[in-house]
Amino acid sequence: MHVEKPTFLLLLVSMLMSFSLLGQPPAPTGQEEIFRVVEEMPRFYKAECEAMTDENLRGSCAQQALLEFIYRNVKYPLTAKENRVVGTVVVTFVVETDGTLSGIRVVRDIGSGCGEEAARVVELSDGQWVPGVQRGQLVRVQFNLPVKYSMGK
Repeated sequence: MHVEKPTFLLLLVSMLMSFSLLGQPPAPTGQEEIFRVVEEMPRFYKAECEAMTDENLRGSCAQQALLEFIYRNVKYPLTAKENRVVGTVVVTFVVETDGTLSGIRVVRDIGSGCGEEAARVVELSDGQWVPGVQRGQLVRVQFNLPVKYSMGK
């Protein structure tokens, strides 16, 4: 009997943003406000993308670069493979005004180490982000990143 080796297929479903029709929550004392939606959302840095003058192309390029970075660095946890765990993990974090990340945490997990692995890879991207911009100013932005785990054919 031939047992097919499970393969890992990682899809970046989309760059999910937390949209709120209500105002932003007040910032803790001594810290700048954290936005959820801004005029220019943060994006993963890649020199080739930043050289593009078309904002839409630059954003698409940055999304593709992030997908490639995650795909290159994520490891499907062995327990998850053995138990054929599939689904989407969501990691939230704040992109700071200097492109670093803070507050990395898993907000949706499928178990078997998938959430921890997704958070580990997000942490690897620390410092590789172009910060968000609102009214011409660099601002802190909350970012939600879905990471889909699935077993290939």
